[in-house]
Amino acid sequence: MMRALKASKSIFISSMIIIQFQQRPGNIGPDLNRKTKTMALPQDISPVNSELTDALVRSTQMDWIEITPDTGFMKILWFSGETGRWAVLFRWKKGHVARPHKHLSAAQAFILSGKLQVRDGIYEAGDFLHEANGMIHGETTALEDTEYLFICDGPILYFEDDGFTGYLGWEQLQRMQEAANQEKAAAE
Repeated sequence: MMRALKASKSIFISSMIIIQFQQRPGNIGPDLNRKTKTMALPQDISPVNSELTDALVRSTQMDWIEITPDTGFMKILWFSGETGRWAVLFRWKKGHVARPHKHLSAAQAFILSGKLQVRDGIYEAGDFLHEANGMIHGETTALEDTEYLFICDGPILYFEDDGFTGYLGWEQLQRMQEAANQEKAAAE
């Protein structure tokens, strides 16, 4: 009986979540360093799909894919056909220009090194940029050799005055990655 009680107690404890309350007036959010109250989980939160895993990419072991001769390169870190979201590293040589484009979803950029001119602003190493869904802007220029992390929630539409010139989304990234892999395999 005692063994069964201990087993059920450990199951009960393992199915509890610790709720942290901030006690200081005017401060919103939990104090994660102080255990103050517990509450049982309302349901089982264990994954239904045991196949779920993290996606780990070792970008230092990846080759750069040339996207613009001699000036523009990318490493495709991740993309999802389910959500359309994607993440890449860009490496642009000084003077590289990205054509005018419209974001058909939100995007985030984090400048790792160098400088970019985006619209009327200049972004440097350490700067974070959020671009809203629907953002339109003209050319983006690398003022120095620049590397940045770019995470996009969907496609980008490139254009000029007389029409569309390109489209970049997860499907194009998949095709680019497959072509790069085939080219690398053929060279070996």
